[in-house]
Amino acid sequence: VLPGRHISDASKVGALGASPEEQKLRVASLIINVWGAAVLVGRLEEAEAAMAGLSIKYPKLAPVLHLNRGIALAAQGRLQEARRSFKRCTGKASRVAAQCRHNVAWVLLEQGHADRAIQTLSEAAA
Repeated sequence: VLPGRHISDASKVGALGASPEEQKLRVASLIINVWGAAVLVGRLEEAEAAMAGLSIKYPKLAPVLHLNRGIALAAQGRLQEARRSFKRCTGKASRVAAQCRHNVAWVLLEQGHADRAIQTLSEAAA
């Protein structure tokens, strides 16, 4: 992450020669990659805040952004918030939704709710 740059500031990255929709996706993809780097170097709060803002700005990417935000929250020990973020991406059948359901179950297990974790996974398999 560059000094003086906020990781969710899309005006700091470019997608020259692309359509407006493609520019948005390129910018969002780049920001997600920068988010990953921020998490790896321990800038969890900044990464979590960026994901919260981006999910509103890029609704098509909301499921993966909620997944990533939940991971950042869980890494900070904020399990209740992480579970809420994971629940927001469990809707449509997709690989991301499956990961989110798995992560909801993991949080429940970490919080001592083994029965609810098993129920969550059973419902996901049905």
